[in-house]
Amino acid sequence: MNKGRIIFLNGLTSCGKTSVAEQMKTLCGDVLYVVSNDIFHGMVDWKFFTADYWKMVAHTITAQYYAAHGMAEAGFSVVIDGMLLDLPEYREQFGKSNAELVREIFAGLDVTFVDFRCPPEELRRRNLARGNRGEFQSDEQARLMTKEFEYDLTIDVMKTMPDESAVKILEFCGLPWAYTKKINCSVAASRRKMLSSLFGSRGKITVLTDEKHSVDGYPVELSVSPADPGDDIAAELIRREYIESARSDRVITLVRGRRERVRILLQSDGDLLYTLSQLGRTVTVTVDRPAGSVHPDHPDMVYPVNYGYVSGISSGDDEWMDAYILGVCEPLSEFTGTVSAVIHRFDDCDDKLIVTPAGASFSSAEIAETVNFCEKYFDSAVICPAD
Repeated sequence: MNKGRIIFLNGLTSCGKTSVAEQMKTLCGDVLYVVSNDIFHGMVDWKFFTADYWKMVAHTITAQYYAAHGMAEAGFSVVIDGMLLDLPEYREQFGKSNAELVREIFAGLDVTFVDFRCPPEELRRRNLARGNRGEFQSDEQARLMTKEFEYDLTIDVMKTMPDESAVKILEFCGLPWAYTKKINCSVAASRRKMLSSLFGSRGKITVLTDEKHSVDGYPVELSVSPADPGDDIAAELIRREYIESARSDRVITLVRGRRERVRILLQSDGDLLYTLSQLGRTVTVTVDRPAGSVHPDHPDMVYPVNYGYVSGISSGDDEWMDAYILGVCEPLSEFTGTVSAVIHRFDDCDDKLIVTPAGASFSSAEIAETVNFCEKYFDSAVICPAD
């Protein structure tokens, strides 16, 4: 019988190792059993912890090591969501330190030790955000953590999201992994939770979850509208290893890795006024989706009208503002007309223009019915001066 392997995740509370362990379990093509200190603490009646807390911590964590050893010997692979604590209670009970016990119990097995690194100030912030941790709980654990230990891999949680860390560990261990549509949902939830925890109190947040704003089938973008114009979120993101990729007078876009993008809306309260200011203008639309064409990513969506963009008018997504052309039936490659109405999206920053031939008039109801093939996926409203 082939033996299983053990992957030991070491880190302070709120460093994210539990989220990474769950992502490893989800992404891995092989079966992984995840065990944690909390699981083994919960196996023992709390009265024993009340009598001698640190003695029972050493007792239950060591029991976890023996359990993982037995599972690996039987061919099961185990991820330990743990913490190497340098407590005198280990020597008092077992004659060895925690680190010495780990090395002895796992001798002869395929073990990978992973250390999670996170700045103290970030751990304090996360502890407060969780609501069930003391602000300085991680600081106290850091004082007790084993100082001298040789790890095989180090994870900097300020530079990687949980799923990215999970993939890094799985690849290091030579284990198969893959994203599927179902897994993407879990990844999306993880990213939303992480990014929202960072910026949830910093103003209005819009998480874009439609496929237009995704890569590999899961969301990559979070829009932040600062409540305080003087709040320099961009500087904070850069400290977290994001790189500024674009900047305009309305939007700053920063990226980290291939799948994560944060947009900071600088003029969020004025977006609608900016869009409305286009009313009555004569514009030229470059048509990239002529009437009768099929959406490049959604073959079930056929454009009943010509659709394109107006160069020179920036949109909230830091690209040129899109436009529906009404009043012309045949497919076009370019069209010059009048902005006779606008569509404002309440759940997206990407407003749309309604461009028509000079003198043409459509009611908001007519416009809404015509563009419903696409706008039905958004919380949007037609603003039409002709009404």
